[in-house]
Order: sequence, then C-alpha cells, then structure tokens
Amino acid sequence: MAASRHFQLLASALLTLVCFRTGADAAPRIVNGTDADIKDYPFMVSVWYRGAFNCGGSLLSSSWVLSAAHCMAGVQNASVLSVLAGTATLSGGGQRRVVRQAVWHERYDLKADSPRDVPPLNDVGLLLVSGPPVVQAVKRHGLIFLKISLESPLELGAELRPVSLPGPQQAVSAGTSALVMGWGYAYTNSGVVMERLQVAEVSVYSLSDCYRALDGALNPTNLCAGAPEGGRGQCTGDSGGPLLVPGGVQVGVVSWSLKPCASRGLPAAFADVSLYVEWIHQHTGHL
Repeated sequence: MAASRHFQLLASALLTLVCFRTGADAAPRIVNGTDADIKDYPFMVSVWYRGAFNCGGSLLSSSWVLSAAHCMAGVQNASVLSVLAGTATLSGGGQRRVVRQAVWHERYDLKADSPRDVPPLNDVGLLLVSGPPVVQAVKRHGLIFLKISLESPLELGAELRPVSLPGPQQAVSAGTSALVMGWGYAYTNSGVVMERLQVAEVSVYSLSDCYRALDGALNPTNLCAGAPEGGRGQCTGDSGGPLLVPGGVQVGVVSWSLKPCASRGLPAAFADVSLYVEWIHQHTGHL
C-alpha cells in the first residue's frame, strides 16, 4: 500500500477516535440506530468529563466500569470523570457516581505520531466509581467527629446489571450477528450527540477480511464488525461502548473507525475483550 494512502487512512481513523474531552473531533458513534430501552441493556452507562458527555461504557459490577483507554488516558485527577448508569437518556434519571480511579492498559499506545503504525493498541480501560460524600456525626470520648465516606457502590436492579464477558481468548466466528450501542452522532458530522441510547445491528468480520477492507490499518488486539452494505454502525461519541453477541456477551469495546462512518465495505474496529479478561480480573478481582 502506498505510504500516502496509509497516512490518509490513519488520519481519518484517528480523527474519528479522539474523545470530546480533548476539544478536538469527537470519538466513534452510532449511525442509523434505533431507540433502546435501558431494561434491555442494563449494563450500559455513559462516561462524562467535567460534566459533559464523553464516552460509553459497560458495567462490570456495582463498582467497576469497562470503557476505552482513549476515553481516560492522560487524566491526572480521576474525579473529573463521572458515570451515569441505569438510564437510557443523558438528561436525567439513573444513578451518577464520581470516578475514584481510572486504569488504562499499561501498554495502551495511540501510535498517532507515525503514519507507518496502526491505530491504538490495547484500547481498554477501567473506571472505579464512588458515590457522593456521606457525612456522619460520630461521638467519641465526649467529642463529636465528622466521618466522611466517599465510597458508595451503584445500586443494582432491573435497570442496572453487570454485562457478561467472554472466556479468555474466546474467538467469535465471522458472520456472527452483533449489536453496537451508544449516544453518539446519528449521522456523520452532525455535531450533536443523541439524547436517547441508540442500538444498531452489525456483523462480525474475520480479521483477514477486515485487514483487507481497511488496507492493513489494523492490529491483532482488534475485533471488527459492521454492516456489509453500510449505513449502520459506530462513529463519533460511541467510544468505550460494548459490542454484544447473542447471549448478551460483550466481545468488543468501541475503539475506532474510518470516516465517513459506517461506509459500505468499511467495518469498524473494537478492542477484543477476550484478550483482556485476565487483565480485567487482575485489576478488579474476580467479578
């Protein structure tokens, strides 16, 4: 492949990848999706940066959220991030928690400085959430002390349940029907995120087919999916959200795509969750 062609592909992909928090172009979103009910996808959460919508994510437990590394990498103070769970809308309802700790993969690499390299490696991250401060008066030895608790796990229920993960190294067959979801733009360059959660049906590609479709702009930590005919899939604002296969198993994390998003013959790239199950357990404990 000519170097100029490879550079154009990578530039397009990386423009699609960048999160809202950077102040640059936003990260991947759902094209031509349909309204979703949170009771059908109770693990779906939105991730916020300084009070503004930033990315999607999925609930692993009452305390941990799985998202993309590029949604959090470089954040020095995790409390500028928050998570809204248990609601399909961005404007209200659900449970909001401040993030206590952001953990992105230690080998996450955007590779944005070299057109010879492929887009992000190990684009996965974890968020440990905490609730609003709870102040309790405690009397000891005739003195009153104020006890401040910062930890309050999310309250699980019908609209808030953890997602299922695949087994380590568990492959997904090409052609498998899958669902991608998020609050991102409804069409390329719309500039406005969706108020209600959107979901779209796509198909999993083999890595070899995806490699050819993307002219080699791929790496072994990716899983690819898209609508072969185009017109549906992820784009700006959907980063960090899940790719689900039948059974409600999350096999991918929205990572990047080429623009125009959801174009015919151009599948999108996800972080392959099966490659990171052990890493997730290492950092969160066995969920």
